[in-house]
Amino acid sequence: MKLPTRPITRLSKRCCARLPAACRYATTQTTAAGSAPGSSGPSPSSNRIKIVEVGPRDGLQNEKKSIPLATKIELIERLAKTGVSTIEAGSFVAPKWVPQMSNSAEILEHVLAHRVASREPISYAFLVPNSRGLADATAILQQHAGAFVASLPTAGNAGGGPETTLSPLPAVELAVFAAATETFSRKNLNCDVATSLERFRDVIRTAKETQAAADGAPLRVRAYISVVLGCPFEGYDVDPRRVAELATDLLEMGADEIALGDTTGMGTAPRTKELLRCVTAAGIRHEDVALHLHDTYGQALVNTAVALEHGIRTFDSAVGGLGGCPYSPGATGNVATENLVYFLESLGMDTGVDLDAMADIGQWITAEIGKANDSSVAVICLPCTHKALAHVPTTMPAIRLGTCSPATADTPAETLAILEDFTKRAAAEKVDILLFPEAFLGSGYPRGEDFGCAIGSRTPAGREAFLQYFRRAVDLGDVVGDAGAGGGRDWVERRGRFADEAASSAAGTAGDGTRETLERVARETGVFIVSGAIERAGGSLYCSVVYVCPKRGMVGKRRKVQPTGSERLIWAAAGPATLRAVSTVIRGVRINMAAAICWENYMPLLRQSLYAQNINLYLAPTADGRDAWLGLLRTIGTEGRCFVVSSNMCTTAESTESLAADGTATTTAEAAVPAEARLSRLTTRGGSAVVSPFGDVIAGPQWDDARGIVFADVDFDDCIRGRLDIDMGGSYSRNDSFKLSVEGLDLSPLPHGIDDRTARGRYRVVVVLGEEAAVGGGATAAATAAAARHHSTASLAAVLAAVEADDSGVHVIRSTGTSPHANLAVEQRLLERSRAASRVLFQYHNGPCVVMGRNQNPWAEVAVRRLRARDVALVRRRSGGGAVYHDGGNANWSVLGPSAGFDRDRHVVMVARALQRLGVSSARVNERHDIVVGGVEEDKDSPDRETAYKISGSAYKLTRHRALHHGTCLLGTDLTAVSGLLRSPAAAYVLARGVASVRSPVRNIDIATRDGIAPAARFAAAVTREFEALYGRAASHSIVDVDCEAAAGFAFDPVLARGYAELMTPEWIYGQTPQFSFSTHPSDEDPRDRPPPPPTVPPSFRLAFTARHGRLHDVVLSGLPYLSPGDDLTTAAADRSLAAALDGRPLYEIYNWQHVLAQASIQPLDAVAVAATGAWLDGLLGVATGGTAATA
Repeated sequence: MKLPTRPITRLSKRCCARLPAACRYATTQTTAAGSAPGSSGPSPSSNRIKIVEVGPRDGLQNEKKSIPLATKIELIERLAKTGVSTIEAGSFVAPKWVPQMSNSAEILEHVLAHRVASREPISYAFLVPNSRGLADATAILQQHAGAFVASLPTAGNAGGGPETTLSPLPAVELAVFAAATETFSRKNLNCDVATSLERFRDVIRTAKETQAAADGAPLRVRAYISVVLGCPFEGYDVDPRRVAELATDLLEMGADEIALGDTTGMGTAPRTKELLRCVTAAGIRHEDVALHLHDTYGQALVNTAVALEHGIRTFDSAVGGLGGCPYSPGATGNVATENLVYFLESLGMDTGVDLDAMADIGQWITAEIGKANDSSVAVICLPCTHKALAHVPTTMPAIRLGTCSPATADTPAETLAILEDFTKRAAAEKVDILLFPEAFLGSGYPRGEDFGCAIGSRTPAGREAFLQYFRRAVDLGDVVGDAGAGGGRDWVERRGRFADEAASSAAGTAGDGTRETLERVARETGVFIVSGAIERAGGSLYCSVVYVCPKRGMVGKRRKVQPTGSERLIWAAAGPATLRAVSTVIRGVRINMAAAICWENYMPLLRQSLYAQNINLYLAPTADGRDAWLGLLRTIGTEGRCFVVSSNMCTTAESTESLAADGTATTTAEAAVPAEARLSRLTTRGGSAVVSPFGDVIAGPQWDDARGIVFADVDFDDCIRGRLDIDMGGSYSRNDSFKLSVEGLDLSPLPHGIDDRTARGRYRVVVVLGEEAAVGGGATAAATAAAARHHSTASLAAVLAAVEADDSGVHVIRSTGTSPHANLAVEQRLLERSRAASRVLFQYHNGPCVVMGRNQNPWAEVAVRRLRARDVALVRRRSGGGAVYHDGGNANWSVLGPSAGFDRDRHVVMVARALQRLGVSSARVNERHDIVVGGVEEDKDSPDRETAYKISGSAYKLTRHRALHHGTCLLGTDLTAVSGLLRSPAAAYVLARGVASVRSPVRNIDIATRDGIAPAARFAAAVTREFEALYGRAASHSIVDVDCEAAAGFAFDPVLARGYAELMTPEWIYGQTPQFSFSTHPSDEDPRDRPPPPPTVPPSFRLAFTARHGRLHDVVLSGLPYLSPGDDLTTAAADRSLAAALDGRPLYEIYNWQHVLAQASIQPLDAVAVAATGAWLDGLLGVATGGTAATA
C-alpha cells in the first residue's frame, strides 16, 4: 500500500507497549498537514485523517432504552476533548419514527450556548431528512445567530499535543440521507430515490440560503448515501455507477461532501475499490468523499485500507462500535473509533485523537446504555477487570466461555424466549460461546416422573402423560435415520429431502420453527449457542444437543447414545455417528468442540472418542447436580487437556412441574404426592461451571442461581501447554497398542490452530467468526449467512491440492471473486489438476464483461469500442461456444468430470431440474442444449405461437481425460446492455471463419427471495443439490476469493499465474481470432451488400484486408484525397505505400485510424476527409476510446 509515512505519535501508551520496538520508539517529529482550500476533507496526499464521530446520533438512534439528555450531552462534551473535529450530535426527525432523537433541539441549543473546552475546533452535524426538520433546525440557528460559524479554519499542526483549551465558536453543519437502492429508500424514507432527491434539493438550497453564521458563510451540507456496498433487501449487487450518479446529483445540488455508507457492513475490499473507482471516474474529488463503514463482517478496517490507498482521508466511526441497521437484523454497529484510530495511527497516519480518552468514553457509554463494548482495541487498552482475565496470557486472544442454569418453562415457546433473553444478556457481557442445560429446549428434563411404568405394567394415566411430554418436544425437522443418527450433514446443510420439505411447507421450515429461531437469536446476538433439547423424530424422542453459529446457523447436532436408567423409558438411543465434533474460529482462535450429555461422561470410551478428534472445548450439559459431578469435570479437563463447560438446570419444588393425567402441567404442590416427600428428588441446585485444562474451576460452580450467567476468559493455548505431558488425542493414547473404533464415526483429529485448509470428509464445516469473507452473488446479509452455511472458507492453494489429491471424489467450490479472468483461469486450472475420475462443481459470478468463445471473432460478434466506453471487459475463454454478456445477475456454473461418456445434456438437465425446484416450472432443455422458459420454440410455420426465451447457454471443452462443461443462467442481468454490446457494427463488412453466435430472445427468470435468501444464493444451493444427486455427496464444500488470490499473483501456482496473465493480454483476446477478411464494398469473395458509409466519407474510399492472428495482411486501400493530387500513377503509388505501411500491423493496436492513416501516408492527406474516414473506421474496428501518438 502506498501511503504517506509518518512516525506514530498518537497511539495510546497502553497500546504502544504491544507494538514492535521499531514502532514504539519512533521519533515524534510531526509535519503540518491541512486541507486544500475549499475542500471538504484533507488532501489525498496528506497523512492527516479527519474522523467524524457519529456515536451520539447514528450510534444511539436505534437504542430502545430511552437515554437521558444529560447522558447525551456528557457524551458529546467528552468526545469533544479527545481531538475529533466533527461530532454528529443529533437528528431533526419525527419523534414517532426515531424517539431517541426527540431531544436533538435541546442538544443543538446546548452546544450553541455552551462552548466546550476542546483540543480542536469542533463542528457539530445534525441530520435534517426533510423540510420540516430543516425548519426546526434553522429556527434554532436563527435564534443563536452569530454563535457559530459555517466552517472551521484549516487545520494546522494536527499533532498539537494533549492540551485542552476553550474552543472558538463551534461550526454547525447539516446532513441529508439518501439511499443507493429503491427498496431501502422506501423502507427508510418512505419514498423512492427520485422523490428523495427532489426533497433534498429543496433542503440543500434552503440550508445554503440560511444566513446566521458569524462568518457569513452558507451552511455546509453533508449528503449520506446509504447501502452503497450491500442492501439488506436487494443484496450485494448495488451498482457502483448508480452510486456515483447519485453522488454527482447531490454535489450538483450544492452538497459539500458525500459520505458513502456501508450501512450493513456487507462491503468487501474488491467492491470498495470498484465503488471508489466509479466515483473518481464520475469526476468527484477525493477530498469531497467520506467513508461511513459498519463492521458486521469484520471488513471495515480492510475497506479503510482500500480507501486510504485510493486517497480518501475522511472516515466516520462511533465510539465503542455503537449503532446498527434497524433494517438489517444482525448487522453490527459502526466501526469502533478506537479500532479505527489504532489502525490508522499504526499506518503512520495522523488522526489527532487521544486513544486512551476515547477508550475510556467507549467503556463508559456502553455501560451507561447496557450494551457490549464492540471495540477490541478498547478491551486491550482498558484495565482488565474480570477476575478470570488475570491468568490469561496475551499470546492468543481471550475467548469468553459462558454457561447458565435456567429451567425449562411451561411451553417450548416460553423456553425459547428464556434462551433468547439469556443469550442477549450474554452478548452484553461479550460472551463468545454459551452453553444451556441438558434437555432444556422442548419437554425439559422429567425429573421424578415415572409415566405410570413398572416392570410389566403401564398405566393409562402414564401413557397420557407421555403423550403430553411428547407433544412438548421440539421438532427440528430431522428424521430418525440409520441407528437413530438422524439426517447428518444433509439435515445440517438443508440438502435433498430437507430442502424440499422446507420449500413445500407453508412456513418455509422443515420442523416447528425452533431451528430457525435458534439461528436468528445466534445471528442477532453474535453468540455461538450450544443447547440441550428434547427432540422428536418419527415416533421417538431423543435427548439432543444443537450447535448454532451466529454466522452459519446450525452447524451440528448430536443425540444421546445411551440414556441413563429410567430415561430409557422415554428417550431412544442414538447411533454414535452423532458424536462428531464441530470446528469454529473466533477472532483467529480455532475451537474444536464436542458434547457428551450427562452420564455419557462416565463412559471412558465415549470420552476417548471425543479426545481423539483433537477437541479443545468439551461441553457437558447435564441433569446431575451432585457435588461429585464437579469432580468428574475436573478429571475430564485434566485428562483431555481441554476446557470443560457444564450446564445444569437450577429448579425448585415450585418451578418443577409434573404432567397430570389430563396433560396439564401442575406444580409439585398440586401433585398427588406431598411436596415434602418429593423435594429431594424434584430439585437440583444447578452447579454450572467452567474448568481449565489443568482441572482448575475458573468459573462457578453456579449453585442456586437460575438467572445468572457465569463466564471465564480463557486462552486456548493452555490446551497445548497442557499437552506437554499428556495428550489423549495423540501419542499418549498409545493408539498403536490400544485400538478404538466407533461405528460410523471418523476419529481423525481436527486441525489445531489457525488453519484455512479444507478438511476432508465430514470435517469440511469450518465456521469463521469475526474474520468472515463476504460472499457475493447478490445475497443479503442474512442470505450470506445461510448460503455460507454449506461451505468452508479456504485458500485456493488448499482447494486445488485437495482436488488434485482425490482420485474419484466429488467437490463443490464457490468463488466470491468477480474477476472474469481470475474465475476462468481457476476453472482451467481445476480442469488441469483434478483427477480423471473426480467430479467438481465450480460456481461464480463475473463483473460486467462480454465473454466470447475460443474461436470467435470480436470484430464480428461485439461492439468492441462500445465495450471500452462502458468499461465492460472483453474476455476470450478457452472453450467454444458463443458470446455472452456477464454481470452480477448472470450466474455461472461449471462441471468438470471424466471425458469418457461426456453428455452435454446431462448437466443442462441438472440445472433445469434445479430451476424447476425453485418454481421455474417451464424450464426445459431445447434441441440446441439451451435452457428455455415460457411458450414454445419458434416455428416458422406458426408465427403467432409464443416464443420461448433462452435463460441459459453452455459450452464445453474436452481433453484426453477430462471434460469441462460450463454455462450461465440469467437471474437478474442488465438485459438492456445485451443487444447494444453483442451486435458488432463491423459484422456486415467482415467475412469470418470463426464460430458465430446463435442469437436467441432472452429474459431473466423470476426466483423469489425466501427467508432472506436472495435468488443467486438459492440458485447456487439448488444446483449444488442436483449436482450431489447426480454424483453423490461432496467430500468438500469450499469458498475461495479468487480476486484476492489474483491480487497476490497466484504466487503458489506459477502455471495458474501464467494462465491468468495470458487471458488479459491483447495477444490472447484479439490475436487468437481466426483468420477473417474485411472489405468496405462487395467483392467476389464476399458479394454481400454493405451499409453505405457516412456521407462525409469520400465516396471513392475503399479498404480491404485479411487479418491473421489479429494482424493486417494483404491490405488494399484507395480513394482518400491527397492535398497535392498528382496523376493516377502517383496517386496509386501513394495508395500502395499507405497500404504497405499498414501491412503486418496489429489491428487491436490501432486506437485512432485518423492518426494512423495520416502518419503512414507519404503524401499529405486532406484533413477533413481523413478525419471523417478515420472516425468511421474507429466506430467499426476501433478497440479503445482514444490513444496517444505513441500507441497509435
